[in-house]
Amino acid sequence: MAYTSAMVVRFYSSKEAAKIAGIHWVTLIRWLSSGKYRPPEHKLPGATGDYLWTDKEIKRLCAFVQTSSRRGGLGSPRAKK
Repeated sequence: MAYTSAMVVRFYSSKEAAKIAGIHWVTLIRWLSSGKYRPPEHKLPGATGDYLWTDKEIKRLCAFVQTSSRRGGLGSPRAKK
């Protein structure tokens, strides 16, 4: 008897990916539209234009968020009073 392992890939919406990464979904959409962040390969079929995010792509997004200046522990760029 032979066993095969099936790999199950779960997809997340852009809103779910942003929530997991700890950013607002509008910020993610702005990054994608401005070219600051490269979008994932898969798009949701239809006219919505939403992307489908895998676990691997969300990990990459989380790493990007951690290295960005405002989320990287440097604080707000404005002077505090």
